[in-house]
Amino acid sequence: MIQETIKIHDKFQFEIKVGYKLAKNESKTTFEIDSYFFSPSSLGVNKDTYSRDSFFSDMQVYIRFKTPSKILEELATPENELLASLKTTMQKLASSREVSEFPEYENKLKLYSCVVKAALRDHIDCLFAKTNHLDVDILLKKFLSCVTQISSSFRKLREIISVPGFPEKRFQHFRFCDEYLSLLIEQYAFKAIHLVSKRNSSNLAKVDEIKDLIRSETKYREENEFPSIVKKKDKNESFLYRFSVLKKFMGSILFLNVQRQSEIKIAEHIFYALAAGISMVVATGAAFYAQMRLGNLSFPFFVALVISYMFKDRIKAIFQQFFSSQIRRFFFDQKERIFYNPAETIGICQESFDFLDDKQVPPEIRKIRNCDHLTEIENGWVGQSVFQYSRRIELFSSVIRKTFQEIPIVTVNDIIRFNISRFLEKMDDPKRNLYFLEGENVETITAERAYHLNLIIKFSVKKERVFYKRFRIILNRDGINRLEEVPVDFLID
Repeated sequence: MIQETIKIHDKFQFEIKVGYKLAKNESKTTFEIDSYFFSPSSLGVNKDTYSRDSFFSDMQVYIRFKTPSKILEELATPENELLASLKTTMQKLASSREVSEFPEYENKLKLYSCVVKAALRDHIDCLFAKTNHLDVDILLKKFLSCVTQISSSFRKLREIISVPGFPEKRFQHFRFCDEYLSLLIEQYAFKAIHLVSKRNSSNLAKVDEIKDLIRSETKYREENEFPSIVKKKDKNESFLYRFSVLKKFMGSILFLNVQRQSEIKIAEHIFYALAAGISMVVATGAAFYAQMRLGNLSFPFFVALVISYMFKDRIKAIFQQFFSSQIRRFFFDQKERIFYNPAETIGICQESFDFLDDKQVPPEIRKIRNCDHLTEIENGWVGQSVFQYSRRIELFSSVIRKTFQEIPIVTVNDIIRFNISRFLEKMDDPKRNLYFLEGENVETITAERAYHLNLIIKFSVKKERVFYKRFRIILNRDGINRLEEVPVDFLID
């Protein structure tokens, strides 16, 4: 029901991707993720220096449908239903030119490019996983034949909309998709070349054929006056920018929109009003009592009024602080409405963040964290700060299934990118000199100073199926050095 991966996105960000598989026979499914961060105290990240707003600003979240899975051979066949559906839509649009039908045409172009991209990626990943030269040879042959057929079949559709009166803006959408597919073929062709060349295998003969494929795609883009050509004596800034824009434009078909609101604010206002009421009751009661005992216009009555006002202000602050700490146990900090179009809500996401003391860390999390002696030393003597990020997503499966009727969407991907830049500010220099003896000579070697940010994630589906993952993120002042998964090799009672 949950598929998770974690990887380094760049020097300052790591990415957690969680795939939520929708239940077939249920109208909605609830997924919960509790992430516990263990940061060394020496980094100076604590509740006094790192606020809730800082945490959420360091995080970037994307929610999208997982691309429907197809293999290259399926997309290369004449019976390819995706291409047939796109062709039918284009023929209908070329005939009617109804404005209301343009969004469907655009969406099918985007979806087709996304599916082709995923198929190319999976094929090359499979190629990387193979070590037998016969298997590699089969996959290379399929790659060459399939991409040629896919590109040829798609480009033939251009004839359908090359008719008088077809809006130029809509025609450009086809050209954008055509250019993007050409760039994808070229990109994955280079990956195939790097793999074969790196292994120095018997498949080197295929490299020439792949190079011919790349040359033909480059020539095709030149003939169609697409600007996305890599130039030797150029910074190629425009190439990267255009490729990025095309990627985002095509991928937008699968991304979901969110409407965020602070869930806890309304509750806070209610309880803060209650705190003000309690303090007013105490102050007014004290004033009435003083009036009864001391009279209306006496100096002691005046003093009693001042003291009651002082206590009123403090009582209000104390109860506000108490209610603020208590309501966070029952309410999330933020709530997001997930939707594909504004009219239909397909899910609800709730988030909360808070620092924990040692007693608040759940026993099973503490057990996973303290699974080696060095960690116990780090925790007890060096010290650490612990903060928790909770994320609860409720997906309305029945509504999602209606979104794409031709190709079923079975998984929603939740992508979280976390920026660790604030954790680097108080780190020591990343390089240190160490000394050792080489025979009779004293030698110097450079060592890297590293810090460990530990992350334990608890995954649960409907609070029933629960599993844990632990990761160690190794940092220095230059950013993320590497990321390791630490096995959770015992059962949680």
